[in-house]
Amino acid sequence: MPLAYLARAFPYTPAYHARTGWGPVLAVLATFVIFIGAAAAGFGILVLANEGQPDSQGRSLWVELLVQLLIIGLTVLAAGFFGGRRADVLALRQPAGGWRDVANGLAFIAGVTLVYTLLTFLIFPDDLVGDLRPLWEIMQSPWGWALALVAVIGAPLSEELLFRGFLQSALAKSRLGFVNAAVITTVAWTGLHAGYSLAGLGEVFLVGLVLSWLLWQTGSLWVPIICHGVYNGVIISYLAAFPVPA
Repeated sequence: MPLAYLARAFPYTPAYHARTGWGPVLAVLATFVIFIGAAAAGFGILVLANEGQPDSQGRSLWVELLVQLLIIGLTVLAAGFFGGRRADVLALRQPAGGWRDVANGLAFIAGVTLVYTLLTFLIFPDDLVGDLRPLWEIMQSPWGWALALVAVIGAPLSEELLFRGFLQSALAKSRLGFVNAAVITTVAWTGLHAGYSLAGLGEVFLVGLVLSWLLWQTGSLWVPIICHGVYNGVIISYLAAFPVPA
């Protein structure tokens, strides 16, 4: 039974405590500024890089990686404002259960996403393939390695630090509490994948809730970061190994 497994895997009191000097309103504004500012800088660089030259998939991926690095840097910088200790604000500490937490988190997210993906494939097969096709085509191209770098390293670090590390800590410390903060943060994070089908957005939202729950249980953002990276890595590996459906 899934609940019995979770009781054995995470038998202790949730270890997460929000430690930040940021208020919820300022944190929301800062998150918006960090994300939009990094994206605008990336767009400007891409326009300059493409000026007088044909569009390049490789340049786009390198710029996306640059945007992710900017988000990481700005988030870490902002976490130190208002007297906050960056590692505490972003929950960059050892998991309460050590590497066992990472292993249990990976097993849990694998089980949840496997069931959801199988159901999606049976009910909405076209949606599943349609969501993955753009990534599939890149992974079958010479730039597949660059997409892997963006998806497996850049995305987990930048997105988890900004959303579940920085923003969620400020919301959780407010009267909203952790559960409401997790839902709000996950909705915002799901919005980054706005081009997906409804079934695809459902999976992103579900994964986001699982990642927030793992943070709550383990007290460490490293667990969601690693689980997010492995989750993306499994998808990327599949897309690289099998041809794009006709």
